[in-house]
Amino acid sequence: KSDVEKLLGKARTSMQKRGILASDLPSQVSGLQKEATDSIGDGDFNAAYVAAKTLEQTVEAIRVDRGFIADKINRMSKRMKGKTLSGEAEQAFKDATDAYTNGKFDAANRKLNIIAQMM
Repeated sequence: KSDVEKLLGKARTSMQKRGILASDLPSQVSGLQKEATDSIGDGDFNAAYVAAKTLEQTVEAIRVDRGFIADKINRMSKRMKGKTLSGEAEQAFKDATDAYTNGKFDAANRKLNIIAQMM
């Protein structure tokens, strides 16, 4: 159980430090955190460990680069379609696209995360 909790903690910490949201995770691993905690509750520590280890490895493999930001912008654009953005959100999106254009992917990601919180 403690091994699973350590892996989940490591994955969560890495996601937080790097600005990776749960919605940024590939769809096939998005439910692994819940699966791990549910498996602990069921006493199935092997399944919990596999889910937590897969999540941790996936998070560590994610690179906040041009492709990551392009995919995130596309996902967010679909969610924003037909919605009116606040002036603050519009400015954050402009800042994000400017940072993306200039190769400042971490800065672009932070701005996109601000918009995600507003949605």
